[in-house]
Amino acid sequence: MKRTKISFDLAQLTMGIRAHCSNAAIYDSSCSEGAKTLLVQGTNTTGSAYLKISAKGSLE
Repeated sequence: MKRTKISFDLAQLTMGIRAHCSNAAIYDSSCSEGAKTLLVQGTNTTGSAYLKISAKGSLE
């Protein structure tokens, strides 16, 4: 899985998730065309976390 550092508009996220992602390095680590997987490193509350984004209902 290749990680590519990206700039990401945090305004696309809910306020609760935004708080965890501020001041973090964000990498695209997607393996699927149907969903975007972001690696968020250096978050305010955790060392790192994965965030998966896709169309409503597609990740259930």
